[in-house]
Amino acid sequence: MGNEYDGGVALFEFLEVFEAFLLKGCVAHGQHFVDEQNIAFGPDGDGKSEADLHAGRVVFELLVHEIVEAGEVDATILSAAGLHRLGLDHVGTPIPFDIMLPAPGQGALGIECRAEDTDCMQLLKLLDDATSRAAVMAERAFARALGGSCHSPVAALATVGNTQVRLTAEILSEDGRARIRDAAEFPCGKEAAAEKLARDMLARAPEEIRRLFAAA
Repeated sequence: MGNEYDGGVALFEFLEVFEAFLLKGCVAHGQHFVDEQNIAFGPDGDGKSEADLHAGRVVFELLVHEIVEAGEVDATILSAAGLHRLGLDHVGTPIPFDIMLPAPGQGALGIECRAEDTDCMQLLKLLDDATSRAAVMAERAFARALGGSCHSPVAALATVGNTQVRLTAEILSEDGRARIRDAAEFPCGKEAAAEKLARDMLARAPEEIRRLFAAA
């Protein structure tokens, strides 16, 4: 497929990569809005300990009650992968990708080891997911070519099928009013195509976007 594991970091299979929307006064449960007091924080027998569920409650209450419900904001957007890892899959409404793409690398989880630890590398090789690796490498190559940072208004979503990567990406102005969205398809492991996509998008972007990226 390309991007085979060569040591260092093993990437697990992707979790949800979309963003979740939480509204002041309630959270989304399927197609219905329900009061947060009525939310079940995990089905019985799901294998999660009471400590896990308690940690989820603490984080949820901090985000919703102390930030959203306190009136600091009217709503918040969180990574669905983070909510999933807290056992809070039922919290929030997924934002469709045609409205909002995820950040590059969102949903990915990797394990790092020392370069000289060959025994550990062999173990990590068993855990590495080639599809996730191909997607993450493409998204990161796009972001790197822009010369952006973790604060830059950039989004990228790579999907992998039949040894091909389809990368959909977007760069925006700080207020989101100006945006450039485009896509490219290329073989797995050919990140130069992702870098070219970034350069092409920057070249036709307006100044309010270009000034946010070092590569412009």
